[in-house]
Amino acid sequence: SGKQTDGVSAGGDVVISAKDSTDIIAIAGGLSIAGAAGQGAGSVGGFGACVAVNVIVSTVRATIADSTVDSAGAVSLTASSDALIWTMAIAGAGIGTGAQGGGLVISVGGSGAVNVVKNTTEALIVNSTVTSGNAGAVTLSATDHTDIVANAGGVDVSVAAGSAAGIAGGGSLAVAINIIENDIF
Repeated sequence: SGKQTDGVSAGGDVVISAKDSTDIIAIAGGLSIAGAAGQGAGSVGGFGACVAVNVIVSTVRATIADSTVDSAGAVSLTASSDALIWTMAIAGAGIGTGAQGGGLVISVGGSGAVNVVKNTTEALIVNSTVTSGNAGAVTLSATDHTDIVANAGGVDVSVAAGSAAGIAGGGSLAVAINIIENDIF
């Protein structure tokens, strides 16, 4: 068939191990500061924003393929993935007017964090003959420990001051989207 078959004979245990430990630590920030002053009416606006996007994609594989393994002891295949994303995204806006004729002030602060983990973790025996002696076990283990910690926040300050009426308004928005889509075999 054209396939090459490799053979291994071991006087003790056969241990195959694969591990991935990917960590992302991300800090993002944005700030907007504006002001207006004068004798007439003053208007001012501002927007502070930031976005943090983090992606981990990995494949961890412990495999015996197209082989013959003869062990005097146990045969163990272990694959593990330990992914961590820690994100802090904060944005803010500080706006003010001090016009004598009053003022209009609008400020908005917003932040977002998008975190995606797509890992495949496999411990496989494929098209192979594996034997263990002395009551040794053949074990396969695939584990995944994925953690996402996402912090997003927005702050804004709006001030309209003067001898006439002033209008101040503001808002903050924070969004965190976390997706974990892992396959373990």
